[in-house]
Amino acid sequence: MSSGPVAQSFNGFLYVPDDPNKHLRGREIFVQALRRVPGFWESLRDGVLFPCSDHLLTIARNEEPTEESVRQAQRCFDEWLLARGIVDEWLMEAAQYSLQAWAMILLHKGRTILEKQCPRPWYGATEAALKPALEEFRAEFDQPYPVPLKPLNPEERRLLEGNAVGLRMYQVGVAREPLREFGRRMRKQFEEQLDRFIAGLEASMAESRNMMRNAEWTALYQCGMSPKAIEAWEANRSKTDHSYARIQQVIHQFAATIGLTLRPPKGGRKVRDTKTPRA
Repeated sequence: MSSGPVAQSFNGFLYVPDDPNKHLRGREIFVQALRRVPGFWESLRDGVLFPCSDHLLTIARNEEPTEESVRQAQRCFDEWLLARGIVDEWLMEAAQYSLQAWAMILLHKGRTILEKQCPRPWYGATEAALKPALEEFRAEFDQPYPVPLKPLNPEERRLLEGNAVGLRMYQVGVAREPLREFGRRMRKQFEEQLDRFIAGLEASMAESRNMMRNAEWTALYQCGMSPKAIEAWEANRSKTDHSYARIQQVIHQFAATIGLTLRPPKGGRKVRDTKTPRA
């Protein structure tokens, strides 16, 4: 058993809502960015999923696990946390969500497909992660009808509001704007709102691209790569120049945003060396 933080019990995968002050979207992206680190999620599969498959399949079937299987699963999971230096509960939770999702694949598709390729990790269907995918464009129109050429003044409206028949006669008989003008007015409102919606999506996509880059830098650093090595890796991948000082600054800012406890510098505790990151 590890002496470090213990994750939530394996007997049920209880969900505890994230701190609303943390950037949930950033966390979800960081979990995916860890796929850049060779062997990270594979080690969870090989070190916890496969050795504890009977326990995880029992939970996947909504059956009650034995106390011994719970202890074994907890021991394997704690050892994985210690080996990877994970101390943040939300990241432990992401690993448990992934194990739960992978166990369903194991139950319905068998082990071979998991051995061939480690599936995507899963952070949970948070509102922050779903919002960009589910956002809909809904136009709202001001006066969506041909407006009267001579609107009622306040006094006329006051008199007619108490006379339903008179109001209807006015609405039927009043001269209204030409239909072509009405069409231009509606199209203008529609196009202005659509332009704003598209601009918002483009800004969100740009933010997501930057966030993914920042998450990848942070994941590589967290798993043992130095800012200088990340500088060379990024230059080779994207042909863009980012100083290692800037990369280090971004890593610390991103980690603070998502509530990630960064590993000490290499002068501190020994960290696991990483292979060449996946491009």
